[in-house]
Amino acid sequence: SQTPLYSEWGLKKSKRLMIDGRLAIDIDDTNNQLSCVGIEAGYFVENNLSVNFALHILDVEQSGKDAIGLNPSAQLRWHFIAEDKWSMFIEGGAGFLRTSANVPSGGSQFNFTVQIGTGFSFDAGNQNRWLVGARWHHISNANTYNNNPGRDNIMLWAGLSIPY
Repeated sequence: SQTPLYSEWGLKKSKRLMIDGRLAIDIDDTNNQLSCVGIEAGYFVENNLSVNFALHILDVEQSGKDAIGLNPSAQLRWHFIAEDKWSMFIEGGAGFLRTSANVPSGGSQFNFTVQIGTGFSFDAGNQNRWLVGARWHHISNANTYNNNPGRDNIMLWAGLSIPY
């Protein structure tokens, strides 16, 4: 039997890169949307439990001045159901957000981001995986500025994860 080039999905010490895209709608004002693309590097610290570091470029459409931004973040993803061809996971993480205009309007250009969610992975062949998910995504400056209106989003996302 031939040994695979990369370790099997979700095994401790395996590493993954993911390119993903996201779309989010503000819970309080559905005219406020954000979309982003980015890259994520993941490392499985235990079987089916990964720590992931991501960098995303955001396009924020909102009441007031629209903005673009950069969002580095870290999160944990636990595949609590892990089959050969698919898995189901929960995830949570946090990061920073720097934007070209205040997000939300009346807020600040520097914010923190928090997110929790769930999703699935599916075998895409050659040790690659499609990941899809939904999450609550929060943007806030944590009262580090005079105004802190915050923004809560429902986010849908999808990405392709490859071993490295």
